Amino acid sequence: MRDAFKALWQRIPFPILEVHSDNSPEFLNDMLWGLLQRQQVAFTRSRPYHKNDNRFVEENNGSHVRAYVGYGRLDSVAQAKALNALYPLLNLYHNLFQPLMRPGEGEEERHTVTTPLDRLLKAEIWDETTAQAWQACWGQIDPLALRLAIADALNALEEAPVAPPGQTEDVR
Repeated sequence: MRDAFKALWQRIPFPILEVHSDNSPEFLNDMLWGLLQRQQVAFTRSRPYHKNDNRFVEENNGSHVRAYVGYGRLDSVAQAKALNALYPLLNLYHNLFQPLMRPGEGEEERHTVTTPLDRLLKAEIWDETTAQAWQACWGQIDPLALRLAIADALNALEEAPVAPPGQTEDVR
């Protein structure tokens, strides 16, 4: 988890103020707690037996992960590598090209439909250089080619060998 959080901090283009996790043991440990304290990031967690506390995370697991990958067990090094090739493509597709509907601010503005990139640009949390870099990134990507790359990555994941029955593989 430490390595995953460090990689995440390098990839997210804005400051992380808080991590809100479920109650599973991979999140509730001293290593993560110490890491978040050193980074000065608040840590909150869901209430036990209240599975709707993380509804936005679970919603994204359904639409961003399960819709593409399914519910099958992925337990081999080959599958982990295929997932690691797929996730950056999905990240670009969903954050730069897939619009989301969010509640509006006022009475006139019931709902807004924008991409996450557009929402970040509108929020003006980036300096001009970062905003221009993300706009340039958006302009350089062909959405059709990106969708085809996602399809190829999904095919590679489907063709990746599974771990032999009864044996585990260290995917790190």
